[in-house]
Amino acid sequence: MKNSFVIKTFFIIQLLLFYTSFIICDYFDFFSLPASFIVNISMDYVVMGVCIILYGATMALPNKVKADRFFMLMIFVECVIIFSDECAWLFQGHPNLSVGNLITNFVFYNGALALPLVSWFYQIEVLKLKNEKTDKFNKILLIICIIYEISLILNNFFGFFFSVDFTTGIYSRSKYFLVCVIPTYALLLVSLYYVIRSKASARIKISFIIINITPYISAAIQFFTFGLSFQYVTVLLAILLVYTKVQSSLRVDLQNAKSQLMVSQIQPHFLFNTLATIQALCEEDSKLAGETINKFSKYLRGNMMALDDNYLVPFEKEIEQVKCYIDIEKLRFDNINVTFDLRDSDFYIPYLSVQPLVENSIRHGVRIREKGLIKIESFRSKNYHVVSVTDNGVGFDVDFLQQNLNKGNLDEHIGIRNVYQRILTICNGKMEFVSSEKSGTSITIKIPLKHL
Repeated sequence: MKNSFVIKTFFIIQLLLFYTSFIICDYFDFFSLPASFIVNISMDYVVMGVCIILYGATMALPNKVKADRFFMLMIFVECVIIFSDECAWLFQGHPNLSVGNLITNFVFYNGALALPLVSWFYQIEVLKLKNEKTDKFNKILLIICIIYEISLILNNFFGFFFSVDFTTGIYSRSKYFLVCVIPTYALLLVSLYYVIRSKASARIKISFIIINITPYISAAIQFFTFGLSFQYVTVLLAILLVYTKVQSSLRVDLQNAKSQLMVSQIQPHFLFNTLATIQALCEEDSKLAGETINKFSKYLRGNMMALDDNYLVPFEKEIEQVKCYIDIEKLRFDNINVTFDLRDSDFYIPYLSVQPLVENSIRHGVRIREKGLIKIESFRSKNYHVVSVTDNGVGFDVDFLQQNLNKGNLDEHIGIRNVYQRILTICNGKMEFVSSEKSGTSITIKIPLKHL
């Protein structure tokens, strides 16, 4: 898949940067450099190595969720920053490399905002902070980033943030340098505000507080130790803390979600009713009993596979699971009629995403109707693969459902809650609910054509 290709490409780039830095150090006769240069470059080299190890360890994880991808992107940006910092030190004082010095500092300053930006999106994902306020802030953030980037490009010609003297090859900060760092530190403050107000566990909250205040602390210390650049070394220490505290929690939460999913989908009453139906069929219609046993075994196998590493499956495979469930339920509720209109099937979806919605329609909606109707559709819109399950059931209060889904409180509808969380986390997708009491319900899953 495309995501896997991008992840591997970023890993290869980091390996190339690591190897290139070794070649450059050898070219400049590393041990003949000033002592401060040797210390800074050595720290950068170690940080790059740790970044590669962290990235590789995360890349090797099965069932990577959106938060994992943001974490890897954060490591990648850190690695690029460190490489550009190392090159800037090596190019310093070499007039023939003044252009290279200017470019590496340009990359460094871009990374200085990109790192807290990626960290911000990572924290939104882990802490579930996505709402109207953060969406509005993200739009403002986009405008700030565009202005920041234009300013950096213009700086290469006018030098109002930093400059490189082409006659000496020396980099120096300019008059308006502090203006350049305002967006970075302002974003860290906003992140810190949202982290403190979040309802996360103390373990996760403390980790994120540290990663947001670390640049402030290291910048203050560096003010008194000019010549030693260890700001992004300390940032790496904060990332390591996040890796040990936050990332490990994500893996536990993901495994718990899988277990809850399987348990919620293999309800005792459904098992007992199905076995009772099969027992009755053995006496009345042995051929149909055999077919039902075969479908029931496929249904159980599908639920077990939700615990496997193959967390995303082809949509067609999910529909097979749905049909097995429907065929079994129709033996008990012959008033139910299910139709399919599948115009799009060339995409992947988390296992057990559609079947719980169909089950909800039957159990809480249409089975009490004289003629219960369920329609399952799939089609492609401009930006999404769309799957909808519509019924003519009793309906429900959509606002109440949405509020409880956002809070994770919906124990009586654990199946829908699990689908909602996995569509959001794994696919960067969304679910929409339309319902009115006594008129029916429509639940729509939207999966981006290109998601992170």
